[in-house]
Amino acid sequence: MGNARILAFYITICCVAFIISKIIISVLLYLRWCKKRLVFQDKIS
Repeated sequence: MGNARILAFYITICCVAFIISKIIISVLLYLRWCKKRLVFQDKIS
């Protein structure tokens, strides 16, 4: 039973790490998009 508990804990940690990495990537892409949009607006005006 101890082995199954360790496996479940490992899977949980992997899922949480995956979700956190996706959130970080989406935030970085959003910041990059905002910066690109500001540069584009500066060129127009």
